[in-house]
Amino acid sequence: MDPNESPPNQFRHVVAMPYPGRGHINPMMNLCKRLVRRYPNLHVTFVVTEEWLGFIGPDPKPDRIHFSTLPNLIPSELVRAKDFIGFIDAVYTRLEEPFEKLLDSLNSPPPSVIFADTYVIWAVRVGRKRNIPVVSLWTMSATILSFFLHSDLLISHGHALFEPSEEEVVDYVPGLSPTKLRDLPPIFDGYSDRVFKTAKLCFDELPGARSLLFTTAYELEHKAIDAFTSKLDIPVYAIGPVIPFEELSVQNDNKEPNYIQWLEEQPEGSVLYISQGSFLSVSEAQMEEIVKGLRESGVRFLWVARGGELKLKEALEGSLGVVVSWCDQLRLSSALCSFLSPHFSHPQSHSNQKHVPHPMNPIKPQPLGVRHVVAMPWPGRGHINPMLNLCKSLVRRDPNLTVTFVVTEEWLGFIGSDPKPNRIHFATLPNIIPSELVRANDFIAFIDAVLTRLEEPFEQLLDRLNSPSTAIIADTYIIWAVRVGTKRNIPVASFWTTSATILSLFINSDLLASHGHFPIEPSESKLDEIVDYIPGLSPTRLSDLQILHGYSHQVFNIFKKSFGELYKAKYLLFPSAYELEPKAIDFFTSKFDFPVYSTGPLIPLEELSVGNENRELDYFKWLDEQPESSVLYISQGSFLSVSEAQMEEIVVGVREAGVKFFWVARGGELKLKEALESSLGVVVSCEICRGAVAKGGSSDANIDAFIKDITKIV
Repeated sequence: MDPNESPPNQFRHVVAMPYPGRGHINPMMNLCKRLVRRYPNLHVTFVVTEEWLGFIGPDPKPDRIHFSTLPNLIPSELVRAKDFIGFIDAVYTRLEEPFEKLLDSLNSPPPSVIFADTYVIWAVRVGRKRNIPVVSLWTMSATILSFFLHSDLLISHGHALFEPSEEEVVDYVPGLSPTKLRDLPPIFDGYSDRVFKTAKLCFDELPGARSLLFTTAYELEHKAIDAFTSKLDIPVYAIGPVIPFEELSVQNDNKEPNYIQWLEEQPEGSVLYISQGSFLSVSEAQMEEIVKGLRESGVRFLWVARGGELKLKEALEGSLGVVVSWCDQLRLSSALCSFLSPHFSHPQSHSNQKHVPHPMNPIKPQPLGVRHVVAMPWPGRGHINPMLNLCKSLVRRDPNLTVTFVVTEEWLGFIGSDPKPNRIHFATLPNIIPSELVRANDFIAFIDAVLTRLEEPFEQLLDRLNSPSTAIIADTYIIWAVRVGTKRNIPVASFWTTSATILSLFINSDLLASHGHFPIEPSESKLDEIVDYIPGLSPTRLSDLQILHGYSHQVFNIFKKSFGELYKAKYLLFPSAYELEPKAIDFFTSKFDFPVYSTGPLIPLEELSVGNENRELDYFKWLDEQPESSVLYISQGSFLSVSEAQMEEIVVGVREAGVKFFWVARGGELKLKEALESSLGVVVSCEICRGAVAKGGSSDANIDAFIKDITKIV
């Protein structure tokens, strides 16, 4: 995590694992709330026991903080103080396995990072095993952690065991101001020694964390924080008091609670603040003694009672204090003079809240490489296939990348049984566009349906995803994809499935118009003129540019709006090799203010090579036996269809021509084989493409660069 970096509006999935205690859960929750408010694409899975979910479930939380639970395998919060060592041991030994199972059950994408309380001893071990970075959150002062970590200095100075009355001063612990021995917690004495030895095991795991967070301000504990910065080979951040500043200011802007009004009326430094916390409890006899002492002392007090509020109010009736069940500590006034609390570890956070500003070093994760990509292809085989092959290539290269591949329900039926990597999951849009089987009958109506009917269900699908999307890869023709991404702060990579040269022709149609070459009818005399001014396009006869006239002109005018959206995308991908189209790709690189990547031909090279290294397919053997350039390749694709009469005419022509041919038939293969019995075919390879997609080639490097772009935190 680099504090100088500023993350873009991209998604992160954080798993937060607090120690099961209110003084640990509250700061972890407030940290997560602060992060999701700062970063709109951040998603948090907050892990607590089932018992703790019951305690805090109703509390208000941002939508992007979701709870997951571990079973109640540890002593109840209500009784843990009775055997605290047994409680610690249970947390250390019983929760690691269910936590790992929980990680396995989380829906895509996997966690980017684990935020774990420093006392959760096994968190760093789990993260290391799964290659997930772990951020350690220390919920008390940096000074007390320094005191714990440097306990060996107490031993070497002969201060490990001491009597409470001793006046000797400890002035050798980094970050700790000179302090009398009697004022230090007796960590080597009796029961405290047993607790400390158990807890000390956690401190040994700190160097294995990715970074360390303190819930304090650097200005308050700069010596202690500097000591950790020099001691640990990981970043150390003082993030300021992790208390709900935003919520308190929103809720209390225009009204003052009664106890605040009462406090403001008291003389400065005259009120004793009493808070028992949520861990240690006192006996009934002890409580009566405290109440009696308050009454007889005549001191002003503010008592925050967790339970028994009414009974305390009755016992303290007529005294000079106020009893409340909860208070806004941030707004306590300068009337407070001292604190009665069981916590010794964080005096700074109490004494300076009202008037000392708390600067915060922002938490900024470094590249963690875990992303959830949503792929939205145009609903047609010539678009879905390259998009799916691109996604397969991405997940093979990046083991932490997960893809949600979006198709219509009809298309899922077509391709659902095809083999796919585990980390490509399908999601569907309803069949509210014309069927693939008839779309060619009225292609303009089909285009209009895709452009007008699918945006809303796609947005609803994004809302339903268990984890928000880090990036959207959308076919360039999906005109609304960039708009959806912009609205949701999700970067969109535009994927053009044909050649870069064709897109250059489309985008530069204004050049055609300025030369009098667009629009144009087939009968015009200009058809033999040469077009030699389109970036990346070799000199070409006007008649060969089919988009310029007739029905294609109508289709082009509809799609032209999609090209205007390209400027708002974050990336542009071409399924081409740079070596094949350098001029066109260079044109787009100079035209757009974002990365342009040529990924190489998006065909399943890996799948085709696996299992075929030592055997030749029959048609390859046959092809290798034919003279060079002697075979006609026939492929009808998946869009346009021919009538039965037209098919018979093609078959007759091929048969009578006596030409060798290689025909790829989508359906009707057996019938064609019978009709063309004793006829043949060929496939040619492109060595330029082979070099580009090979390891270290230009396209191979471009895919790696694209993955790095969509997985980085800037």
